[in-house]
Amino acid sequence: MTAFKKYFKYEMRRMLLPLIVITVICTLIAAVPAMLTDFEARTLLSGGTRAPLIWIPQLLLGILCLAVPMLMFSFKMSQKQVDSMYSMPISRTNLYFVKALVGLILVLVPYTVAYWLAFMATALSANSFALVWFLPLFFASIPIAIALFGFVAFVFTRANRKFDGLAWVVCYCGALALVVAWIVFLVARSTPTLSLSDSWLWVILSFIAYVPLILTSNHFQHMIHDAPDMWTLRNGTMMQQYPIWWLSFALWGVIGAAAWFGLLWSAKKQKAENAGRVSDSWFGYRTLIPYSLVFSIAMLVDLRGPLAFIFIVQSVVSGAIAYFIFRRSVHLKTEDLIIGGSAIFLGVVLSLINFATYPIFGTF
Repeated sequence: MTAFKKYFKYEMRRMLLPLIVITVICTLIAAVPAMLTDFEARTLLSGGTRAPLIWIPQLLLGILCLAVPMLMFSFKMSQKQVDSMYSMPISRTNLYFVKALVGLILVLVPYTVAYWLAFMATALSANSFALVWFLPLFFASIPIAIALFGFVAFVFTRANRKFDGLAWVVCYCGALALVVAWIVFLVARSTPTLSLSDSWLWVILSFIAYVPLILTSNHFQHMIHDAPDMWTLRNGTMMQQYPIWWLSFALWGVIGAAAWFGLLWSAKKQKAENAGRVSDSWFGYRTLIPYSLVFSIAMLVDLRGPLAFIFIVQSVVSGAIAYFIFRRSVHLKTEDLIIGGSAIFLGVVLSLINFATYPIFGTF
């Protein structure tokens, strides 16, 4: 425990300046627009008063949850840094825990300061907002941020290079939405009483990692804004209109908890010699490339249409480029060709199933 405390203090001293800089930047971005905005002015779009600028601190929170985990764990992509880190008199599990804990401080402290200073700037301006809802919005966003941080940190640390880690995070943010989209398209197209309306689109989007944060911002903006815009008056808040989105919160909460467990549990299995090497984990390109090929073809390619060949060629080219990035070479392995070809074949099969009951050249 002594080694844990010493290393935590060391990391806090080392990251103090970045913490101050990030806090100042976030505060300026969030608070200054709130100070300069006339919230009593009427908007041309809705005819109502201007909405509170809560999307700014929420956007900053989302960016920090993406950037800070990569900053804290980028050491494992450098052979020199990882050798130095793993030689320290502290277990790798505790090392990763300290990194994650300090990273959370780098996320939550700037967000907290920026959020409440923006709130003060808003409260001191002329407005007709229900300001009390700023408090539950703040506390609702904290667990979402913690889950996002764990998710990004876990996915990023599966890779051996920074670019690979970033690519994997982006892909996994929307990976679930791909398979859900295929299922939704299949059900909607095969059921005469259903149609692919905006409601179905938002159901698909609810399986994207950052959507719970977006939903929370939208919901509380509606509660804070004393004069909702015309769209909100007609449809209600998005969470009220589409109850399935509550599943999104539960889903990403479970994923976030599992990611935190996986991050700390797998720390002791991380090998220093993998730093900078080809990221050949089955968690990464080996799975993501064929998975993306299968469902992109399954959803986008109607094999009965005139553009089917073009879509297939585009998919093959995209898959080949992805494998070139994976292998860092234009010379692919036999297993890549077999897996990639099988993915394309499976995508074609699912496309035939998906479009089987859908009129050719029909509309959604």
